[in-house]
Amino acid sequence: MNNVTDTQTSEDIELLPVFEKWAALEPDRCSVSRFDDGQVFTLSLDGNAVAWYLLPSALRVMEKAVLQACLQEAIAAHGWLYKIENATDGQHYVQVLKPKNHAYFTGQHAEPATALLLAYLQALEVAA
Repeated sequence: MNNVTDTQTSEDIELLPVFEKWAALEPDRCSVSRFDDGQVFTLSLDGNAVAWYLLPSALRVMEKAVLQACLQEAIAAHGWLYKIENATDGQHYVQVLKPKNHAYFTGQHAEPATALLLAYLQALEVAA
């Protein structure tokens, strides 16, 4: 089994660069636009665009839910698997598995959607 151990962790992760990385890797699923009053990132879910402002503060509950739904759809579209676990330390631990080559990628964060995003981006960056 090929285990990719570069786990992404951070309580205070700045999300805009993470979304910019996703947009560069999958422009059909994520795009980022900058405006004077903030940044907007647009995600695709079932072919429909969902957009909101990304402010310096953390994402709101509904934004986290939409992000996680988009990620789950994207992972399934690749034929990959994922697992999200929560722990007593307040963290969520995620694995994204590419079944064809048995490689898995990990993410860790207090927010499950952010942990999933970090692991997913690692999986995208590594050639299949």
